[in-house]
Amino acid sequence: MRFTNLKLTNFTVFKNAEFKFGDKVNVFVGANGTGKTHALKILYYLQLILRDQPTTSDVFDMFAADIHGEDLMSSSLSSDDRTHGDLTNIEAFAENENRVTKIQWHTRGSIESYSYSPSIVFVPRPVFIPSVDMLAHTRRFMSTYDEYKIDFDQTYRDIVSLLLSPEKRKIDDLGIDLQALTGGAASDIEEENERFYIKSQASRIAAPMVAEGVRKLATVVQLIRNGWIQSGTTLFWDEPEVSVNPSLMTELVKMILKLADAGVQVFIATHNYEVLKELDLQAKQGDVRYFALELVKNEAVVHPANAYDELQPNKIAEEFDSLYDRQLTRATGRSRKNGGRG
Repeated sequence: MRFTNLKLTNFTVFKNAEFKFGDKVNVFVGANGTGKTHALKILYYLQLILRDQPTTSDVFDMFAADIHGEDLMSSSLSSDDRTHGDLTNIEAFAENENRVTKIQWHTRGSIESYSYSPSIVFVPRPVFIPSVDMLAHTRRFMSTYDEYKIDFDQTYRDIVSLLLSPEKRKIDDLGIDLQALTGGAASDIEEENERFYIKSQASRIAAPMVAEGVRKLATVVQLIRNGWIQSGTTLFWDEPEVSVNPSLMTELVKMILKLADAGVQVFIATHNYEVLKELDLQAKQGDVRYFALELVKNEAVVHPANAYDELQPNKIAEEFDSLYDRQLTRATGRSRKNGGRG
């Protein structure tokens, strides 16, 4: 299954936005609050609709959003602050073996509904990896989440559930080697009583005692072993660079591109220059599609690009350029911005 298009109307910061996706890697960039994670989550939710037909309240669990009285959207998920405001409408198109399915979710006031047509015969379970590592927090997390109202959205419960699933037999490792991926910091992963342990050549250490960056990379390997990330999977990964040392970015991006080549459609949101440049240097033409999100009058505007050099606005590159210029000025007394004069 491949997402091809998404249209958001009156949804969070998106007043009227459209996306046209690539088959392999899709990258969302932009300042904080421009809707990168919201775009990932709504796509994830729409695929769950196709697969599991969730209850109407699930979208609020996905965003940990409040419901104000009987007004389902109110100011929580709608970009319209008025009670019973404009229709919030979400449309996406997915393709499977040349069969196109339209998925729609919309609400006005207290009326909410979703639909899809025609249905896709088989819909793989999508995977959403949050920006916060959960490999170290699996023990009794699901039972606590289910019993009490805690401030974690549904994606955190979902990832813990997938991590703790039994490993499947005859699963393709997709060419992902944990030891190479982590720079030798980990060679294997084991689970015992809902707690994960990371093995190296010299030790076996409980996951909470292992560096978070190593845990994030090990999370992907565990999901491959469980069979949740395989050809046909849609992977949503929010800020994969968090806590990962820059020295491992080459391997991290190599892994993302390997997954895409193996038939995984990948969606990532990032604030990281190394991730963007590694994608630029490693990817083949057409493998990556970029989306720069920009707030204009409190509305998220989408700027698509087929190559990193075309990505505008690019606040990440602008900030690195500014840092370089300040360093150059301090070292030489000259600045590139004023023709080399101090």
